[in-house]
Amino acid sequence: DRVEDCAAGASVELLHDGAAVATVSADVFGDFKFDRLPPRSGSYVVRVAFQSSAREVTVPLQDESVYLGVIQLS
Repeated sequence: DRVEDCAAGASVELLHDGAAVATVSADVFGDFKFDRLPPRSGSYVVRVAFQSSAREVTVPLQDESVYLGVIQLS
């Protein structure tokens, strides 16, 4: 079985049309959220960086919440 570790303290940046909109840090469970985004405002890029690993995920925003699931950094 594979073990997944949380990336507590990972830097998570939100970009829209190539510009940074917000930056937050992941909590102790590796969770993060961005509040007050306008519904149906197009696609965003979520950039997660932790230690020497990074990953970008494109997310089309439809309604209020989007669950991204597990984001693999390595």
